[in-house]
Formats: sequence, structure tokens, C-alpha cells
Amino acid sequence: MRAIGRRRPALLAALLVLLVALPAPISAAEPAGRRAALGTNLAPVASWSTQTPFVDAFHTARPWISNAEGAPWGEGPPLDLTPQGWVASLAPGQRADTILLDGGGYPPGEYTIRWTGTGRIAFPIEPPEIVSEGDHRIVVRPDVRAGLWLSIVETDPADPVRGIEVLLPGFGEMPDPPLYHPRFLAQLRGFRVLRFMDWMQTNDPVVGSGVAGRARMDDATWMRRGVPMEAIGALATLLDAEPWITIPHGATDAQARALITTLADALDPGLRIWIEWSNETWNPVFPQAAYAIERGTALALSTDAFQAGLFFHARRASEIFVIAADAIGRARFVGVLAAQSANPWTGEQVSGFENAAAGADVLAVAPYIDGYGSPQAAPRIRRLSVAQLIARMRRQVDGPLRQVTEENRAVAEAAGLELVAYEGGQHLVGVNGAENDRRLTRLFVSTNRSPLIGALYRRYLAMWSAASGGGLFVHYTDVSPYGKWGSWGAREDQRQGLRRAPKADALHDWIADAPG
Repeated sequence: MRAIGRRRPALLAALLVLLVALPAPISAAEPAGRRAALGTNLAPVASWSTQTPFVDAFHTARPWISNAEGAPWGEGPPLDLTPQGWVASLAPGQRADTILLDGGGYPPGEYTIRWTGTGRIAFPIEPPEIVSEGDHRIVVRPDVRAGLWLSIVETDPADPVRGIEVLLPGFGEMPDPPLYHPRFLAQLRGFRVLRFMDWMQTNDPVVGSGVAGRARMDDATWMRRGVPMEAIGALATLLDAEPWITIPHGATDAQARALITTLADALDPGLRIWIEWSNETWNPVFPQAAYAIERGTALALSTDAFQAGLFFHARRASEIFVIAADAIGRARFVGVLAAQSANPWTGEQVSGFENAAAGADVLAVAPYIDGYGSPQAAPRIRRLSVAQLIARMRRQVDGPLRQVTEENRAVAEAAGLELVAYEGGQHLVGVNGAENDRRLTRLFVSTNRSPLIGALYRRYLAMWSAASGGGLFVHYTDVSPYGKWGSWGAREDQRQGLRRAPKADALHDWIADAPG
């Protein structure tokens, strides 16, 4: 009791700081007009994800790693793979390894491994507890903190091991298990649009170039070249949500048509497809920005390289819309032109070039709450408390972010387009070296876990609704772990309930309060 008594003044002072920094009641910022519908981006499909989207976890396995007796890890001879990425044959002394379940988000229990073909599966590294073995079937109890390290050590070239499944606990006895995990589906219900940019690996230089080809349902792993359109269409149909796809920047006309028609065939015909050419082609961080500048400059669209890239975005997006209209009909899709939120001039360039707006429906921007993670800002930001940082973010929402959103809305409306957000949310992450500032990272992670950010999100969504005219807002992203590379997820872990996920709680409150 004495220890508590000595701490009481400090606690009272902390409470006073907290109360002073609490955002004003959200009712003061509620939109007077149309309320924004919500969508969400889906986090990348990866072995290290803290999300369990699929009942068959092998969809998230890493691409095969070649190993050989006496060689360092990963330095075996080149693997002989089928077009779908299965191991067609092994050289003497060679094995093919993969890793899955290593994100810490998977449930403990018994996992059932099944496959077809002739060969042998083993676990030479971090072996799990073997519960039972049978014909083309092994039941294991892995340590999901370490992941499951699975190897093909023998395979018959005439009948290679393929079609491997790793079924989550509770699904091992099903001859035809569902594709999607019930918990994953439950957490996405209510979102009007699902953006699949990361599922399509749009920012990957190889996949984005188009040379990898279209992902297919029988691919060995969906980490290799993304999630197939058939699976995307199935998910959107199950959730009655419209899919937003990002056509790879290097896709040919034929490849773009195949993506669009395959998705349309797999999708409930009452749902539209949102179609965007690539992702953030203005952003030099991504390879598609260099591609857009290269193509725009080669075509002499402008003597200014950055503007040439914007103009090429407009032209290529317009070409994709024509392809889509011919393939599935104009009423079946939403044409998306994209621009940089902080620079409304980019929206003017994209929408105005060659009358691109005439073939589109929306202008999309990413109104992040940003600007706190640069090396220049880090020294002063890292000294703040969570409450003080939230107060700064609230002022940004109410001031500069509202103003630039209104400017972007004016650009969109002048072009006859609706303003929407392809991404958005907090953007607390160190950049250009500041990601290694541990104190800054701790502050950013703590802020994302604080109930105060839930209140901020409610105010932020209200601001967006009012300033954008009620345009769709697609949050980035649904589930991902927090750390030095950002705290993007509305949840850190798929097993996390709303009480421990203030951002997700705010998003679902917004959905629940929507009229109708």
C-alpha cells in the first residue's frame, strides 16, 4: 500500500495529461452529408503472416528452397520445378525445403498433411511431434512459434509429389475442406470493398512485370506469384464485397483481359470489380514508378519525367478500362485513377491527360495520418507520450489533412469523378534509417495499441466523410504484426478480439452505425 501511495501523484499527473489530450467528442466532427462506406486492404499472403486466411496452410508456404548434403543452407543445385511450382525431380543428395506457420498466428493442435504422387515427405529441421502416419497422410503437432519445416526428400519424376495440403486443426478429416477459415471470414464481414493489392503481389518487381504469369489455383504456393483470381472471386462472393484489383504494371493487354475475365467468371454477377492499374505509380519506392516514367518519357508524353509518369498512368489505365469494358461490360466495373493525396496537382494531371476521366469513375488517394517518422522529425517525436502524439495526429486530421482532402475532392469533382481512398489510416513508421530508432518504434507501437487511437480513428473517418463527400474509405490493412516496419494492421493477430484491437473496434463500430 505504501508503494501505491508513493506512486499516486505520478498517476494523477499522467491522468491529467491523458484527459487534456483526449480527442473532442466525435459528434462534433460527424459528417453532415453522406457517410463513407468502408473497405479494407488485405495483408500479404506469407508464411510469416499472423493471419490464417486459408484452411490449407500450404497456400502460404514459402517457395521451395534447394538444399543438398554438405552444402550451406539454400545452396543446393537448381530445382527442377513444374510450371505450377511443384518439385518435378530431385538430383542425388538434393532435397526441397519449405517453411510455413512461422508467423505465430496459427492455432496449436494437430495439423493434417496430405498429398498425391510418389515420394517421401520428411521434417529434417525443427521436426514436429508425429501423431500418426499413413498412406499419403501425416498428422503432426508442430510448435507454431517455430513454424513447420517441411521437406520433399524423395520424388518420382514419373509421378512427383504434388498437391500438398497442410490442414488446420479441425479440418483434417474433411475430404473437401473449405478454402477460407471461418474466423478470417467473420472478421471481414461488413466491409463493402476488399482491395487485393498485396494478395496480387503488385509491388513485387517480378510479379508486377508480368513475366511470372497469372497465379493459378493449382500453384504449389500462393506466395510464389500471388493469389489466383478464382480464389479472390470466391472470397468476395462469400462476403458480398466488391473486389478491388491492381493490374500488374507490366501486364500485356491479353494478360489484363485474362485477369479481369477470370475474376468476373468467379464472382457473383451482382458485384462490380474495382480496377486500378498497378499501385502508387507516382511513388519512387516501387518499381512501377520507374516503369511509368520510362514509358512516359519514351513516348514523349512530357519533358518532365515525373509528369510523364503521371501521364502514362492515365493512358495505361484508360487502355485497361477499354479492355475491361469489352471483356465484361462497362456496368460491371469501377474504373480507378490514382494520385498522391498530399499533392492534388497529381490528380489534376492524371484525370486531365487525354481526357482520362471520361473513361473512369473515381479518383483514388491515400489520406494517411503521416509525417512523424522521418529522421528529421524523430528526435522531437520520440520524446512525446502516446497522448501527446495522438493530440498532434488529431490536429493534423482536423487541419491539414481535412484541407488537402477538400482540395482533392475539388479536383475529382472538376473531372466528374468521385473521390475515394484506396488506402488510409495511421502511418506511424520510421523511414530512411529512423526505423532503427527503438524508442521511436516503441512509441509508435504503443500508440497503435492505445484506446486513444480508436477515438482518433472515429474522428478521422468522420472528417473523411465530410471532406470527401462520403467517398469510399479503404483502410490499410486488416491483420499484420507491429514493429519497426510499421503497425499497419487493424489487428496484430487474427486471434485478437476487438477489446485488444482499438483500430479494428473503431472500424467495426463505423460499419455497425451505418444507416440501413
